[in-house]
Amino acid sequence: MLRRRRVKIVVTLGPASQTLESIRSLFIAGADVFRINMSYTTHEQLHVTVGHIRRVESEMKRSIGIIADLQGTKLRIGSLETGVASIISDTIFILDNNPDPGNSSRVYLPHHEVILSVEPGHRLLLDDGKITLHCIERHDDKLITIAKNSGAISNYKGVNLPDTPQLANVVTDKDNLDIQAALSNYVDWIAISFIQKPSDLRQIHEITKGKVGIIAKIEKSTALSELSGIIQEADAIMVARGDLGVELQSARVPGIQKRIVQACRKHGKPVIVATHMLESMVSSQTPTRAEVADISGAVFEGVDAIMLSAESAVGKNPVKAVQVMNEIAETTEKDQLYPELIYTQQYSKNETTVLYAVARAAKQISDTLQVAAIICCTSSSITCSQISRERPMSFVVWVSPDSTNVSRHTLTWGVYPVQDESNFLMIDRCSIDKWAWDISRKVNCVIDGDKLVLITEGAPGACNLSNILYIVDARTDNVCLSQKQVVSDTTPSVL
Repeated sequence: MLRRRRVKIVVTLGPASQTLESIRSLFIAGADVFRINMSYTTHEQLHVTVGHIRRVESEMKRSIGIIADLQGTKLRIGSLETGVASIISDTIFILDNNPDPGNSSRVYLPHHEVILSVEPGHRLLLDDGKITLHCIERHDDKLITIAKNSGAISNYKGVNLPDTPQLANVVTDKDNLDIQAALSNYVDWIAISFIQKPSDLRQIHEITKGKVGIIAKIEKSTALSELSGIIQEADAIMVARGDLGVELQSARVPGIQKRIVQACRKHGKPVIVATHMLESMVSSQTPTRAEVADISGAVFEGVDAIMLSAESAVGKNPVKAVQVMNEIAETTEKDQLYPELIYTQQYSKNETTVLYAVARAAKQISDTLQVAAIICCTSSSITCSQISRERPMSFVVWVSPDSTNVSRHTLTWGVYPVQDESNFLMIDRCSIDKWAWDISRKVNCVIDGDKLVLITEGAPGACNLSNILYIVDARTDNVCLSQKQVVSDTTPSVL
């Protein structure tokens, strides 16, 4: 089943959607990748859910990606005497290391490293920014703050520190256990919360040893000054607009989103835009016009994936939400302005490598001749990732014999990975045309009269080839394929 869109849809599973039947329905509705939030998932539930996804994958004969999203170092206050406390504007409020229940003048902050790192003048935001506190004094055992607005807080609400670099380890004890569970269940991606600097990611890579892709979630304002280094260390980026919107002025978030997307496209790293994309559909059957515009705008930016969170995890209409997101994405990509806007935001590097030349040529040939798909037959996924970075209007079908890496590229813009156990390196040049046709039919990407671009990898030291395959009649098995070589390179294969 080949989607008729290039942007991918990530769907968060939860109580409303984690049964086998629900996952199957969500996939049919348009889900390409499923996200499992480890903040609310036991290791037993993880194992069962991954099993359901892999069963649907087998039934549908199409790769499905799985993301395990770690909880990370989410900061929270302690309990309150009555469960709720009112904070009055311009009054003193203390956060301390006393575990006793709090009240309207103080509360327990069970993160001693935060007390040691907050400086006078720094802001502390309670309950997703509903209460803003300014630190006026720091002591070894408490922070004395002044409230900048009035409001009520309740037990265990979150704390954001927009001005304070956190000293806590990015990987908590719970995260370590969740990583091992994710690895043992062979998920494709692990998403890391509250990343602030490149070294945070190097720590994760040392733990995972390349067994999964690493998604860095940009949700702290302090990460923006380290954005370039974080993108280079990560395998993908998530623009987590929920916490990011708490720490920054809401009006700044759209511009920051565009900045992150541009940087990711320049570096050829997949980028996901997440949070509140169809928030009204948690309870409603239809989206707001603003939500439709938000999703469409992200697609026009050329993001790799758009994500549903509460809409699919706990909402009343998870399948409907996916159907709506799928419809918006498909409609946007059919708009006559779509190719122009995608190209005006192109950020390819000035490179002189064979890899860049082949990727660029594949894009130009496929767009000029309006081919149905680029069939990429290489042992490494680097080639298809580079072609995706060029944003061709043709679909990119990456064929690999490696089942452990195929599903990871369900997250990459325009790329549809296919596991094929035949060794294409051993197929002679006379037979590879027919083989390419078989693959294109397998993913249902050709119709009568279509053309394909084929990129193959020869044996070590052999040439890289780019061919045009003209599909003369795609309705029969006795298809006639005429071939014309258009790009050839005599340097050793590096794809």
